[in-house]
Amino acid sequence: MAALLEPTALDREIFATRIAPFLPPRIIDIHTHVWVKDPNAPQSPRRRLVAWPALVAADNSIEDLRETYRLLFPGMEVVPMMFGHLNNRSDDFESGNRYVADQVRRYGYHGLMYARPDWSAEELVTQLRTGPYRGVKVYLSLADASLAVNAITIFDFLPHHQLAALNELGLIVMLHIPRDGRLRDPVN
Repeated sequence: MAALLEPTALDREIFATRIAPFLPPRIIDIHTHVWVKDPNAPQSPRRRLVAWPALVAADNSIEDLRETYRLLFPGMEVVPMMFGHLNNRSDDFESGNRYVADQVRRYGYHGLMYARPDWSAEELVTQLRTGPYRGVKVYLSLADASLAVNAITIFDFLPHHQLAALNELGLIVMLHIPRDGRLRDPVN
């Protein structure tokens, strides 16, 4: 594997003297996307999304993630809560979620399943049972395409029936708050 980055002597010194003393020996990375780009997959427009991640990496395999942790947090244990990178309804949810489930089983990490808002409660529960998921990741880009960005509500991409099912199962929801005002927005 080619090096993802090469920390310099100064990087290592600053980490050892200024950063490491403030960090615990075990870190949980609670928001971690992992995916392997399928070169044959049709490219869909990335509406409603921030653009910078595409400038960083075409994919983020588990191997790249583990190497990044090794390079950035030497001598520390970093455990991810990971999920795929599925932001359009046309994306391959089955493949993306399966990749996460396979890596959770392989490394003993924690994973969330990407959920589609058009799934019934029964379909959501059925999909959750296909893997070792601790809950779901939902995102505003999965709301109906006819909705303007600032018209989207949480329940447009996390329907009440799914939230009720997740609550009944005691599972996690990784939620991005929509609308410009985020938590200040009275609709949220």
